[in-house]
Amino acid sequence: MKASQNLINLSADGKKLLACLLNTDPNKRVSASEALRHQWFDDLNIEIKSRGKQYITPQLLDRLRNFKTESHLSKEVIRLLVMVYEDEPQVSHLKDAFFYLDILDNGVINREELLKLYSDLGQTPSEVEIDEIIGSLELRTAGVITYTEFVTATVDSSFYCSDKCLEEAFVRFDIDQDGSICEKDITDCFARFGVQITHDEVLKMIKEFDLNKNGKISKAEFFKIMKGNFDTPRSPSSNRAFN
Repeated sequence: MKASQNLINLSADGKKLLACLLNTDPNKRVSASEALRHQWFDDLNIEIKSRGKQYITPQLLDRLRNFKTESHLSKEVIRLLVMVYEDEPQVSHLKDAFFYLDILDNGVINREELLKLYSDLGQTPSEVEIDEIIGSLELRTAGVITYTEFVTATVDSSFYCSDKCLEEAFVRFDIDQDGSICEKDITDCFARFGVQITHDEVLKMIKEFDLNKNGKISKAEFFKIMKGNFDTPRSPSSNRAFN
């Protein structure tokens, strides 16, 4: 009864959109991205983009530039935490920033949109640098920046350096729960997300964190590398290595 009442109260634009979504002909049915560009969402899109614009700062651009210095495993740790704590204010704010930058409303930021971002803030990076930035953010999708990649690259270090967040990340990677992260743990953790990585990639990740050279990563090493490299907020002067 309540659902029927909601349909009755739906605006004319809302009913048109619903009809497009329920079209039985798949060739005429609108896609998700097309639906989000429907005029019924105009007011909501304006509100989100207005919120997102306030988070576009020179500091955000610096983080995008500096992300290429991060080590592979560190990038994955941050990406995991972004997904786990997606409701945290820092992540929510960057979500709004992403939607502001996603001019085409297709769920990704392309090189033209990224160039416009820098241009709007009075910066003129070369096309080569733009391609390097996109390349450094390509954790899963080539040639564009996805929402998760964007937030992973731009979230401040204060978000992921807390003991709570690092404990969560360590537990997620320590698949066999033996108190350390080994080659199989990393392989299995990636597999849970449907990602296959090579033996050489795994060994490189372990080497980045394995301070005592025993072939695995202890919790102490994990915390030391993440906190040691990121004790201060990310800035143009940070010199750290991290999909």
